[in-house]
Amino acid sequence: MNTTNAFRVPTVEDLDQFFVRHRLDRTQGVVIAFSGGSDSLSLAILLSQYVQKEKLIAVYVDHGLRPSEELQQEIKLNRTNCAAVGIDLEVVELGRYAVSETARLRNGGIEDAARYLRRKALQQVAKAKQFAYVATGHTSDDQVETVLMSMLQGGFLSGPKGILAVSPPYIRPLLEYSKEAIRSVVRQRGLSWSEDSTNAHDRYLRNAIRHQIVPEIASVFPSYRTALSAVAEQTQANTLFLNESVRKASDTVLTQFPHGIEIQLDSYLDYCETVRYGILYEAWNRLQQLSGNSDTAYRFPYASVRIADSLIAEKKHTFCRINLFKAVLVVDYSLALFTSNTLVKRIKHIDSCPLPLDDVFDNSVCFHKIALGAGQVLYRARSGQSEVIADHLSVWIDETLLEQPVAVRAYRNTDTISLAEGTKRIVDLFSQWKIPTTKRKLIPIIEDQKGIVAVLGRATGGRDRLSRRMLSDNDLDRKRLTLYSVEVQKD
Repeated sequence: MNTTNAFRVPTVEDLDQFFVRHRLDRTQGVVIAFSGGSDSLSLAILLSQYVQKEKLIAVYVDHGLRPSEELQQEIKLNRTNCAAVGIDLEVVELGRYAVSETARLRNGGIEDAARYLRRKALQQVAKAKQFAYVATGHTSDDQVETVLMSMLQGGFLSGPKGILAVSPPYIRPLLEYSKEAIRSVVRQRGLSWSEDSTNAHDRYLRNAIRHQIVPEIASVFPSYRTALSAVAEQTQANTLFLNESVRKASDTVLTQFPHGIEIQLDSYLDYCETVRYGILYEAWNRLQQLSGNSDTAYRFPYASVRIADSLIAEKKHTFCRINLFKAVLVVDYSLALFTSNTLVKRIKHIDSCPLPLDDVFDNSVCFHKIALGAGQVLYRARSGQSEVIADHLSVWIDETLLEQPVAVRAYRNTDTISLAEGTKRIVDLFSQWKIPTTKRKLIPIIEDQKGIVAVLGRATGGRDRLSRRMLSDNDLDRKRLTLYSVEVQKD
């Protein structure tokens, strides 16, 4: 930000330079975020002299937070001012409880929720009008306050980067100018602006910073604008580098499936903590798109990111499952699945959705079954149970030889199993059984801490095979062994 402009009154020529410098096309249409305050009114006055009327509209968003009488007076003044500068005004009403409900969904504050809904409304108008830009009246004062807010709140990932002059579709032509300077634009036009009564309430963080902290800083450090602007610019440069690093890492680490986002743990843990957190945020964004929530207010809390990262680092090479904010994280050895309760219903096979057999040592359970998806059911039966019919292809497991944790999952290309005739690649077994590629992910693999225990391929046209280390010679009548078998349920 050029702080030498801070106290100079902006002109239409300055506006033109802004558009040229940032390669913006004024003929593509501009929506003005119009609050009626001095900032947005100054912006409207300048834009009305630079952009054709049919390519310009002011939008006022009623958040439903203010007294009705005050609100109506403000809207009346806004209509008068917009008419005076030759701009149409559109009023968007969010509803009385929209902001509070959004704050609850986002697990955040009223200010954050109001900003989210306001931006959404502005972008919807721009889309309906087929306008390219949304212009806001942010000033250098707003830049200072934003940097301080970010610093005091421990801004993550990018830190106190402040406000960007251009972040499509948003443009901020007055960002280099102080609030006092741009008010001169309104005074020169002979107009008056409205004042939002909530701006005086210090219970809102930005107001408290504006009224209490900034004056103290200014009294001690008069060139605070230059210093904080430098912080913002340096952090913005770092953010660009970080965002590109996260994008490249996400393309390597994340794989998108209809039922969730798969995370390759070996690759994930190769990155530093900051990039890993960025990967998790990217996984969350992709998950919201998969879930059909890309237009909702949900955001992934920083606390959940930290929990997920710690869990992955701690539980790699084992199995665990944890519920996070609006999501589920399943860690399974070298993979993790980031999904939601909605998306879990889409799973048609057990790939990337391992099921723990936590009760395999519970002797009180003589028989149980677990749904695997695609109509398949895994049966577990003690010897003598008539519900499952065993044959020579079935596997009988001595559960005392299993080493927890034990899970059921789909095969991976690198999987091998040690059989009586030697170690075999599981894909080779599938080829031998002539299992079509499209059905291979339906075949359950039982795995414990030491490796693969069994391949249950009979229900899909193959065989059930047991690992050599699980063969038991001391219970030939199978009184102590347990039958594992898969059947396909008919509708």
